[in-house]
Amino acid sequence: MTELTGVTPRNTIWTTLYSVLNTNLTDPESRSTPKWVFASFPDTENSWDGYPVVIIENPSTGFERMAHGAGTSVQREKSASSVITVYAAKNAQIDSLLDDVSNTLWGNESTFTALGLHNMRILPSEYLSADKTSGDKVHAGALTVEWDA
Repeated sequence: MTELTGVTPRNTIWTTLYSVLNTNLTDPESRSTPKWVFASFPDTENSWDGYPVVIIENPSTGFERMAHGAGTSVQREKSASSVITVYAAKNAQIDSLLDDVSNTLWGNESTFTALGLHNMRILPSEYLSADKTSGDKVHAGALTVEWDA
């Protein structure tokens, strides 16, 4: 039998990331609709408010197994991470928005520590691509946030 201990549920990590970013990031386009942080790419066919958008991927967690007795073991959460991607119509917004995301995460580090996520690291951001979508050029950049658990 394997038992999980010290686990911060992925949905709790995602919900906290969403809350921190959605509450603290400022939309550079000053749209009247504040919805621009998502779990997946929004439906561009219906109620599309345009770029930029921030996408928070479902967190990944890593575990280590420790022997606990005859026929049983305990898995302890060792790490957690999530990729945050920014899409924008203007290339100049990518670096600025990724900096804003990083600064927002650092400014709210204690929120993640309270969840049992420690030693936050934000890996260098990466410019992903400039793709044409529906005739528009769309730029993308991503960063990864990691914690020890």
